Amino acid sequence: MNGKQNISAVVTRDFSDWSVIPRSDSPAFIWIRLQRRGDTVQVDFSEDNKTWTMVRLAYFPPKVPVKIGMFAAAPRKLPFEVQFDNFSIGPLSAPVKEE
Repeated sequence: MNGKQNISAVVTRDFSDWSVIPRSDSPAFIWIRLQRRGDTVQVDFSEDNKTWTMVRLAYFPPKVPVKIGMFAAAPRKLPFEVQFDNFSIGPLSAPVKEE
């Protein structure tokens, strides 16, 4: 908003809802990571691909397939350029130990 980026995640089950983290800057790029663990999907972002901040932890029923996609939008249909790079889907590199 107002010339600044927001980082957001939309989760849709029976309806859609939107989580937003307002930014005070407009970084040239960010990393986005989604991880499915049992009945949750966690969405994180990073500015350096090392330190991650959670955007959203969403409930998702177990054994229901997750569909993901990328989308960029601007208020009032203002033009802008966006580029998505290095998109991949795969298993977690190490299993998460639950206590």
